[in-house]
Amino acid sequence: MIFLHARHCQPCEQLRPQVEQVASNTPEVDFYALAAEGQRHLCKQLGIVGFPAQVFIDRNGNRSVVMGSDWRHINKALDKLLEVHV
Repeated sequence: MIFLHARHCQPCEQLRPQVEQVASNTPEVDFYALAAEGQRHLCKQLGIVGFPAQVFIDRNGNRSVVMGSDWRHINKALDKLLEVHV
Protein backbone atom coordinates (compact mmCIF):
# COMPACT_ATOMS: atom_id res chain seq x y z
CA MET A 1 0.00 0.00 0.00
CA ILE A 2 1.21 3.48 -0.83
CA PHE A 3 -0.18 6.28 1.32
CA LEU A 4 -0.02 9.49 -0.69
CA HIS A 5 -0.41 12.65 1.32
CA ALA A 6 0.14 16.38 1.27
CA ARG A 7 2.13 18.00 4.04
CA HIS A 8 -0.49 20.61 4.95
CA CYS A 9 -3.53 18.37 4.55
CA GLN A 10 -5.45 18.00 7.81
CA PRO A 11 -7.23 14.74 6.82
CA CYS A 12 -3.84 13.33 5.79
CA GLU A 13 -2.34 14.14 9.17
CA GLN A 14 -5.32 12.59 10.94
CA LEU A 15 -5.09 9.42 8.85
CA ARG A 16 -1.32 8.99 9.09
CA PRO A 17 -1.14 7.45 12.62
CA GLN A 18 -3.95 5.04 11.76
CA VAL A 19 -2.17 3.93 8.59
CA GLU A 20 1.05 3.48 10.57
CA GLN A 21 -0.81 1.32 13.10
CA VAL A 22 -2.29 -0.85 10.35
CA ALA A 23 1.17 -1.15 8.78
CA SER A 24 2.68 -2.35 12.05
CA ASN A 25 -0.15 -4.88 12.49
CA THR A 26 0.03 -6.16 8.90
CA PRO A 27 3.65 -7.20 8.26
CA GLU A 28 2.67 -9.29 5.23
CA VAL A 29 1.90 -6.09 3.29
CA ASP A 30 4.52 -3.51 2.34
CA PHE A 31 3.49 0.02 3.32
CA TYR A 32 4.99 3.23 1.96
CA ALA A 33 4.18 6.88 2.56
CA LEU A 34 4.82 9.49 -0.10
CA ALA A 35 4.48 13.26 0.21
CA ALA A 36 2.98 13.82 -3.21
CA GLU A 37 3.03 17.59 -3.61
CA GLY A 38 4.66 18.46 -6.89
CA GLN A 39 4.17 14.92 -8.20
CA ARG A 40 1.52 15.88 -10.75
CA HIS A 41 2.65 13.37 -13.37
CA LEU A 42 2.56 10.48 -10.89
CA CYS A 43 -0.81 11.54 -9.49
CA LYS A 44 -2.23 11.89 -12.98
CA GLN A 45 -1.00 8.40 -13.90
CA LEU A 46 -2.64 6.97 -10.79
CA GLY A 47 -5.86 8.96 -11.23
CA ILE A 48 -5.39 10.82 -7.96
CA VAL A 49 -7.07 14.21 -7.78
CA GLY A 50 -6.92 14.80 -4.02
CA PHE A 51 -5.37 13.70 -0.77
CA PRO A 52 -5.19 11.51 1.17
CA ALA A 53 -5.08 8.66 -1.30
CA GLN A 54 -4.06 5.05 -0.92
CA VAL A 55 -2.80 2.89 -3.76
CA PHE A 56 -3.01 -0.88 -3.39
CA ILE A 57 -0.97 -3.05 -5.76
CA ASP A 58 -1.18 -6.82 -5.60
CA ARG A 59 1.50 -9.31 -6.59
CA ASN A 60 0.13 -9.44 -10.12
CA GLY A 61 0.44 -5.68 -10.57
CA ASN A 62 -3.30 -5.04 -10.30
CA ARG A 63 -3.89 -1.63 -8.83
CA SER A 64 -6.76 -0.03 -6.96
CA VAL A 65 -6.94 3.49 -5.57
CA VAL A 66 -8.92 4.71 -2.58
CA MET A 67 -9.23 8.45 -2.20
CA GLY A 68 -10.15 10.02 1.10
CA SER A 69 -9.99 8.80 4.67
CA ASP A 70 -13.07 6.56 4.92
CA TRP A 71 -11.86 3.37 6.58
CA ARG A 72 -14.73 1.34 5.13
CA HIS A 73 -13.23 1.84 1.66
CA ILE A 74 -9.63 1.48 2.83
CA ASN A 75 -10.35 -1.76 4.70
CA LYS A 76 -12.24 -3.19 1.73
CA ALA A 77 -9.24 -2.57 -0.55
CA LEU A 78 -6.82 -3.89 2.08
CA ASP A 79 -8.89 -7.05 2.57
CA LYS A 80 -8.93 -7.62 -1.19
CA LEU A 81 -5.17 -7.13 -1.32
CA LEU A 82 -4.62 -9.58 1.53
CA GLU A 83 -6.69 -12.23 -0.29
CA VAL A 84 -4.28 -12.00 -3.22
CA HIS A 85 -1.10 -11.08 -1.38
CA VAL A 86 -0.97 -13.80 1.28
